[in-house]
Amino acid sequence: MRDERFGLLSEVRDRATVPVWSHDGPSAARLLGLGRSAAYEAARNGEMPGVVRIGGAVRVSVPTLLAALGVEQ
Repeated sequence: MRDERFGLLSEVRDRATVPVWSHDGPSAARLLGLGRSAAYEAARNGEMPGVVRIGGAVRVSVPTLLAALGVEQ
């Protein structure tokens, strides 16, 4: 895992969900090394773990995402 993502892990551990993509904060896309379009496509196609739709927002379950990355909580 790249050094950039280690800092992100500390930011997301205490959260229940993160957005699929965010230009200025932690997101599933940044943790997975995906760009915006690829992240939303993966979420839409069921290829991204832990996707949760809340109203119009598409978010990702942090525990599920960390498990998929092989990171212990």
